[in-house]
Amino acid sequence: MLTIEDGDLKITSDASVDGLMRLDLYGKSNARNPGAILLPYFESVLSVCVDQARHLVLHFEHIEHFNSSTITAIVQLVRLARSRSIHLQLIYNSSLHWQRASFEALNVLAGDDSALEIIGIAQEEPTHAPGHI
Repeated sequence: MLTIEDGDLKITSDASVDGLMRLDLYGKSNARNPGAILLPYFESVLSVCVDQARHLVLHFEHIEHFNSSTITAIVQLVRLARSRSIHLQLIYNSSLHWQRASFEALNVLAGDDSALEIIGIAQEEPTHAPGHI
């Protein structure tokens, strides 16, 4: 449905489950300003979620690296989703120290409401997107 590729980063989407929009991130997000690409993409995805009454789930387990500028884009996504009353889940690989540290820091955004869930899942090795090495 809504797929994007930018440099070493690929994001695929799947809306085959009613009430859910799934995004899977692969590769590396190492652009200087990933928000320039990610934020318009996230806006499009959030519009679909609002129009079709879907929750949004982002899977980071497959991503090999993201920089601090990517974290800024994720924080903005959380704020945008919250402002549109879209339930958001961020799922990461808790076996990878760098992912665990990044997402544990993002827990401050969860607040007291249930609009944001940050979930760690232990996995051995990240898998690559089709066509990515």
